[in-house]
Amino acid sequence: TVLLSFSATIQSQKKYSLKECIDIALANNLNVITAKLEVEYLKQLKKTSSEIPKTSFVYTQGQFNTKYKYDNIFAFSQMIPNPFFISSQSKLYQSQITGSEYNLKAVKADLIQDVKIAYYSLLHAQSVTRVLRKEDSLFSTAAEIINKRYEEKTENILDKVSVETKLLEIRNELVESEEDEKTFELELQTLMKEKTNVEIGDESLENNYLNLEVSSAIITEHPILSFLRQQVEINRHIK
Repeated sequence: TVLLSFSATIQSQKKYSLKECIDIALANNLNVITAKLEVEYLKQLKKTSSEIPKTSFVYTQGQFNTKYKYDNIFAFSQMIPNPFFISSQSKLYQSQITGSEYNLKAVKADLIQDVKIAYYSLLHAQSVTRVLRKEDSLFSTAAEIINKRYEEKTENILDKVSVETKLLEIRNELVESEEDEKTFELELQTLMKEKTNVEIGDESLENNYLNLEVSSAIITEHPILSFLRQQVEINRHIK
């Protein structure tokens, strides 16, 4: 007697929350990475610009129009930059650093907005698909019953056509909704730079709504406007 045992482990695909999608997108986005590197580069540039150059030393040996066969010449030099120039350069670099930081915030804000739109669009499409599948099941059952009654001469042709037409509409809408799901999932996957399909968590749309209240403070503090204001400040220092 041979006893064979088989074991199978089914691993469910990870479901991402909105925060996880945003974090992954920010970590993998090339524009964000480039903006971060620019900030670090300007900080290092500002640091080195305020450093005083090292003292240089030159030693020369030989006869230089003197009675001595060998002359030893020692030369020391030290460059001291103009303090007003250093101060001006420091302010310019600081303005550029601030501008690059605002640019980084603006790039992040745009990416986060794109991820949110793709995420909630996918979530909405999934909700619509679930509703349509339930309706498809209900009207399929209803169509079977009415067709049976019609064959038995207990149902008229108008009811039969009406149910079949409604069922066809639902199935067309279902196909469109499933295509929307694929589109938004691919968009989210692209934003996250993921190689495999992205599956989001089962969240309800009831508590996820857009706040349409816009105040002047929100507008003036937007990263893009802050970045543009800082560009004006940088140009002022350059002039």
